[in-house]
Amino acid sequence: MRREGQILAHNQQTVLRSGDVLAVSALRGSLIDFDARTHIGPETDDVELLGYQTETLHVVASEKAHLGQTVAELRREPFMVGVYIDKIYRSGAEFPYRLSTKLERGDTVILTGPKRLVDPAGKALGKPVPTSFATDMLWVGLGIFLGGCVGIPALTVSGVPISLSTSGGALIMGLVFGWIRGKYPTYGNVPPGAQWFMDTLGLCLFVAVVGINAGPSFTSGLSTAGWGLLVWGAVATVVPLIVGFLYGHYVQKIRFPILMGVLAGGQTTTAAIGAINEQSKSQIPTLGYTIPYAVGNVLLTIWGAVIVILNH
Repeated sequence: MRREGQILAHNQQTVLRSGDVLAVSALRGSLIDFDARTHIGPETDDVELLGYQTETLHVVASEKAHLGQTVAELRREPFMVGVYIDKIYRSGAEFPYRLSTKLERGDTVILTGPKRLVDPAGKALGKPVPTSFATDMLWVGLGIFLGGCVGIPALTVSGVPISLSTSGGALIMGLVFGWIRGKYPTYGNVPPGAQWFMDTLGLCLFVAVVGINAGPSFTSGLSTAGWGLLVWGAVATVVPLIVGFLYGHYVQKIRFPILMGVLAGGQTTTAAIGAINEQSKSQIPTLGYTIPYAVGNVLLTIWGAVIVILNH
């Protein structure tokens, strides 16, 4: 708002005078229907008045007074005047919304507008979340530590230790911490770039370590057993995958991304789930990976002992 050549701070109680120049901001459809030229006055050109700075603020919805309200109802609240909802994230994923969409506890609302208006609106809706490129390493380390504590204990059955293993425990705690982060985004900030780096680096290191460790034993085994070892090993690996895919897809009707996670878990292959998540650009396949991975690790331990007994 400009009055007598000066740009003034204003609020809803400001009384307009003849000759004031206003910068009007609204949804395009509302602005056209309103027709400011008819209701306010003739349109003019004031570049400086339109050059105000805006701020984008992430807010986690938590205030009971506004939970359950639709986006249309929120827009009519006094604190939302001049503030717009850019996006809504629910359970960690972008949620397409309409004016009829109701706000739920834990939703992350992206507000945009002048700083003097956005900050009060954020406090009225819930808890503002500061955006940062720093990874909360305490959160990451705590998840790994608790996962190891969950995976280390083993149940011994007939002399065979059965456990989730430290990797299985860390995987489960990753899901738990991810769920907590989805419900309460104010905790455990891990930016997308850091997630991509850890996924990619972990996948590459896993493949490298497995290849280095398997090289000597594979060479000696191939020289002793011949090419039959390689052929039958490939058959034993591929056939269960094909049978599992056909059964899961045509009988169980499992959705394709989750089915790929199930097959990767059944093969206890961390590299596979990493590649699947990378290609799908989503962590949803991990939902199908967890239980088959834990069961596969247990069976891997048991049948290793059984095969040794049978050979004796």
